[in-house]
Amino acid sequence: FRSSDRFLNVLKLSPTNGEAWLELSWCLAETEHWEECEMAARRGTEFFPETGAVWGNLALALDKLRRKAEALTSVQTGLRLDPQDARSQELLARLEKDMPAPRAK
Repeated sequence: FRSSDRFLNVLKLSPTNGEAWLELSWCLAETEHWEECEMAARRGTEFFPETGAVWGNLALALDKLRRKAEALTSVQTGLRLDPQDARSQELLARLEKDMPAPRAK
C-alpha cells in the first residue's frame, strides 16, 4: 500500500482538492515517478494556484524530465508565491547555472 494511494482515494471523492493533488505530487516525486508527478502537480496548480510548493513540485518533475525552460518558469512562479522555499531556491540556482546564457543581439 503506497502512501500515494491514500491521496488517490481522497481525489476520487474530491477531485478538486488542491491539497491532495499537492501531497500526491510530492509522494510521486519521492518515488521518482516523474511523469505522474508532473500530471498531479499540474492539477494541483489548477486547484491550488497560490501555493508555492505545488509549483515547486511541478518544477522538480519538469527538471527531472529534462524540460529545463518549463521548470525554470514553474520554479520562478513558486518562489514568487513563497520566497522562503529552500527547495525551490536550490532548484532555481541549479537551473540558472545549467541554462545557457541568452545571446546578445
